[in-house]
Amino acid sequence: LTLSVSDVKSWDTCPYKGYIQSILKISKLNYESDIEDNFLKGDILHETIEKSLEEKGSLKKIDVETLQKNLSHAIDESRKIGRIPDDAVESHIYSSIWRKLAGFKESKGIEYYEDKELVANEKSFSGHVLGEKVNLKGRIDTILKDNEGKLYIIDFILEGDDDWSKDNLDDMSLQVILYYMFVTSDTADKEISIDSDT
Repeated sequence: LTLSVSDVKSWDTCPYKGYIQSILKISKLNYESDIEDNFLKGDILHETIEKSLEEKGSLKKIDVETLQKNLSHAIDESRKIGRIPDDAVESHIYSSIWRKLAGFKESKGIEYYEDKELVANEKSFSGHVLGEKVNLKGRIDTILKDNEGKLYIIDFILEGDDDWSKDNLDDMSLQVILYYMFVTSDTADKEISIDSDT
């Protein structure tokens, strides 16, 4: 059985949803309209934040101009490959993502991560960190590291309120815990370059 970290989160939150998505393989994409393509908006949001982090090196150095430039670029690239069909959809996507990004620097708890340096963005992993019979796979949005070598996993979300608080124990925590297991595991296959002393 191969599950993504999101599949495990779905099973934990709602076993029925987990069954529908990971066993029956029915995804939201099968019944959502093009204008509400949350996968597309999520891809653009991630690309915008990740490119901004790559350019600036830390959350503290990201400014509004950098976010706007990278959001426009991500939307242009999606339009070029046909994921955004027209100006109306482009305008809708831009405004819904910008509402999220406009307050990015003021998100609750984000100051805790501002001095951390970028280690990696959008890195894939797979492995048997939960036991021999379950192969877990996924993608980590962002990994940061402090000057003592401690790692921090960031998972950007499009919907809901961001809570970057170091003490945050909402439903995202299972997903982040599984990400940490991969980053620190010797049994996982990773596309992540991390110093061996961490």
